[in-house]
Amino acid sequence: MERFDVAVVGGRVAGSSAAAHLARAGLSVLLLERAKAPSEILSTHTIQDLDCLDRLGVLDTVLATGSPPMPRSTLWIDDCDLSVDHVEQPWLSVRRLTLDGLLLDTARRAGADVRLECKVTGLLRDDRDGRVNGLRYEDPHGREVSVSCRLVVGADGRSSTVARLAGARKYHQSWNERGAVWRYFEGLPAPPEFFFCRRGDDLLLAAPCDQGRVLLAVQPALKDTSGYRAPGEIERAFLRAARPWGQDGREWKDLLADAEPDGAARMVLRYACFFRESAGPGWVLLGDAGHVKDAVTGQGISDAMRHAERLTARVLPAWRSTRSLDAATRHWWHARDRDAAPMYWLSQDMGRAGSSSPLYGSFFERIASSERLKLRLQEVLGRRYRVRRFIAPYRFAAVIAAQLRKGETPAGATLREARELIRTEAVRRWMGVRPRYERQRDGRASIAARGGNTGADRLTPAGGAPAGTAAAAAAAAPARQDHDERKGGGDGDDRSDRAHRVPRGGGVRTHRTARSASSVAEGPDE
Repeated sequence: MERFDVAVVGGRVAGSSAAAHLARAGLSVLLLERAKAPSEILSTHTIQDLDCLDRLGVLDTVLATGSPPMPRSTLWIDDCDLSVDHVEQPWLSVRRLTLDGLLLDTARRAGADVRLECKVTGLLRDDRDGRVNGLRYEDPHGREVSVSCRLVVGADGRSSTVARLAGARKYHQSWNERGAVWRYFEGLPAPPEFFFCRRGDDLLLAAPCDQGRVLLAVQPALKDTSGYRAPGEIERAFLRAARPWGQDGREWKDLLADAEPDGAARMVLRYACFFRESAGPGWVLLGDAGHVKDAVTGQGISDAMRHAERLTARVLPAWRSTRSLDAATRHWWHARDRDAAPMYWLSQDMGRAGSSSPLYGSFFERIASSERLKLRLQEVLGRRYRVRRFIAPYRFAAVIAAQLRKGETPAGATLREARELIRTEAVRRWMGVRPRYERQRDGRASIAARGGNTGADRLTPAGGAPAGTAAAAAAAAPARQDHDERKGGGDGDDRSDRAHRVPRGGGVRTHRTARSASSVAEGPDE
């Protein structure tokens, strides 16, 4: 039997990043990837945190692919121009075919043993306490290989085999309301800016990528998605609905005049957004294996790299014993949820189908009127400013009061919308205390938290009280928010785990989970 310190399953962004960091720290790392070579998947390609690439040692290599840094974003929500410069935090957009290959090579150069076309078939467990202490996989020749290790990292995507074998349950599950159709173009003179436009029911985004390609994507309501695969439909959507792109206001008829499609249009329809129980004795879930949010905010790549880096920082000081190692992975899981939960809810709200509500529109009108607030919004999307602080209760309370004073919408409609948003926020905060787990076939867990808690139910995996939508934040208690800010808690903070005390004796008690029949083969990957 082969022996390694860590076995990482999955060789895309999360898995390759974790393998590289762990190998550089001196651990022996095995990286198993099921595919023969990287391939394209649903992804906005957006990387908002270039520091993660720099610390990984691949920033110069990524820039060498020709992907231009984007120091400005063109953002439109209906008639609200939220465009802003962010020179100190430029973004990048790199096709996954390119990025995943570069990160896999980085893991290999860091010292990880990278093996392709390997399918994990089982987890090995200690006969005494059931702790995971290795795995089995099938190599490219069909032979079964057993590997012993102290930690298995499942970074194998939303349909994670490791999660299924470990019995990790989903919670906070929701579903996308918009599909996505995207295509690459050549010969499109794109400015070095990210483009996002939500206008009525239309949602479009564009970004210059590596090797001279430009990504154009539309995210229509699910019922309308299939029609956009027809030749020319993506271009027609931009000509019909997109605002001008760039600081100099380039019109789309000029931008598309000489553009040629590169390859076929790709499409994704229904997919689940969720959190999973992401740590247990001897195993941990990383990237989309542990958490998937709506693709509209394009957070997956940066989240995967950041969480991989934080996982390494957690486990290294705890490597001396299995007990401390398992405690460290649990603490990392809880910190991951606190970091991800507010953006999860915000992404869900921004990705809703249909036109923006009056109250939602008024909030962004307020943002558009202030250069300072537009920059803050950009920092929120770049994860340098907390969602909870940006969507402060006092700020949205002022929007509600202004809406009532203007009288453009009947007061009753405004108050009903505000009441519904408050109810939604209350539900989300309660879910932070009592997670809603997926229903399992054996009936031991349901999508709603049950009255009689199990030990696993009592553990709080979510990030405390998620921030929710801009509008729903009006329901948040200012005193509680002030307390969170003073003590340094809240989204994006990795310093305190006191809000997530773990029962003595170690890990969560999970049930073996049958693979959900509703999982979708095509969904957003990190």
